[in-house]
Amino acid sequence: MAVTPTPEDVRRLLLRGALQEARSAAQALARDAEAREDYLAWSQALRDEGVARFERFEFAAATMCFERSLAIAGSLSSPRYFAELTSWLAATRAADDAPDPAEKLAERALIALAADTLEPDDAPSGVEGRREARTRENLAFALWVLGRHDEARALVHEALITRQTLQVDDDDALETASASILMGLVEQAAHRLGPASEAFTVALETRRRILGPRHAYVGYCLHHLAQIELDRGHLEACLELANEAVGIVAQAFGQHHANVASILATVGAARLESGELAAGRQALERALDVSQRNFGRESPQHGVIQLLLGTSLRALGEPAEAVDLLEAAVRTLTPVHAARAEVLNNCLVSLVDAYVEAEMPNRAVSFLGETALRFDVMPEVDLSLHARAVLGNAVAQIATGHAGAALEPLRQMAERAELALGAGAPLCVELRAAEAAALEALGHIEEARAIMRRIENLGELH
Repeated sequence: MAVTPTPEDVRRLLLRGALQEARSAAQALARDAEAREDYLAWSQALRDEGVARFERFEFAAATMCFERSLAIAGSLSSPRYFAELTSWLAATRAADDAPDPAEKLAERALIALAADTLEPDDAPSGVEGRREARTRENLAFALWVLGRHDEARALVHEALITRQTLQVDDDDALETASASILMGLVEQAAHRLGPASEAFTVALETRRRILGPRHAYVGYCLHHLAQIELDRGHLEACLELANEAVGIVAQAFGQHHANVASILATVGAARLESGELAAGRQALERALDVSQRNFGRESPQHGVIQLLLGTSLRALGEPAEAVDLLEAAVRTLTPVHAARAEVLNNCLVSLVDAYVEAEMPNRAVSFLGETALRFDVMPEVDLSLHARAVLGNAVAQIATGHAGAALEPLRQMAERAELALGAGAPLCVELRAAEAAALEALGHIEEARAIMRRIENLGELH
């Protein structure tokens, strides 16, 4: 007779990366609880199935599990449990690139968490303490994705304090390690590389001790440290760590696991930085293939890899092929939110250069004009991104003899940008210089010279 798993069995499997087994065990628990009409246990089992699916990047299925768990719990759920389930939904929607619902869910969970911690038992222990820590970590993850780094850091810091207070066994230590990794990600996003490296190293040591040196979760830690070394410009150290990481993860989960794509992208980026263009291209092409197998062509991760690969193709003297990839990356990375704005800006800059190198001004007019129109109806788009699209389109129009069509959009965008950024901002100077070029092409020489004199005076002031 088969032995029914326990919730602690599921927790242990999740912490050790046995996600398929954890999902199956959670489903068995859910069936048993449903048969007994134990709604709270049924809800908790569905939550655990959702966690397993979340960790497997099955975000749509995870969302369904968490929503059903919340509906079944109903009035039986404590405020703390409601906050936890809502935080899981927020984290899942953020991971699934749905910033608006993620933000709303995160705010709802934050309100529930704040209301709960005002209760007399606001120093929870055991299961409830871990639940509160998990809620804070989920919310920190969602806010990290949304670019709200200071709030995310505060949440994960509180979670770490709780984890360390309640730590009694290896399972608790592994949960603390996961919180340390999240802290590292938040610190890295805020360009605090020293604290980020320390957090990743602490997690690595814990996971090596408990899980062994060849566990996939050890590989993840090595990859995080590799990314820190890449950010620092330590390319040899980055490649050493990333190559070790990809070997471990591929051995544990197979060559086509989603995290293999991420690690290969880091390898490719480091190769490009070190001037090994052919090797970088090879790693990035492998990363793109693995990413597509896991996420399809619409994933933001896919867009980032396309940007890196397009950059490598430009460096290898293949600008036309680079244009194809960079246009695809812009489509993938749009619509945008704060956490993606920097990547998309880099993509637009590289794409404009690729058009010039490939001598494709007409294609530039078509694609960048379409992109600028899309940004017109997307109020959440960062002004600098919108300006970058308008500028690139205008420069291409001037090059193809359509300076008249470029002039008014340039003027309007320059005025908006100057109000927001100041007349001396580099992007504003570029917009005004393009305006001058359009005027000159139309024969308005004195107006063009007046603009260039204003630009020169700005340079003298700075």
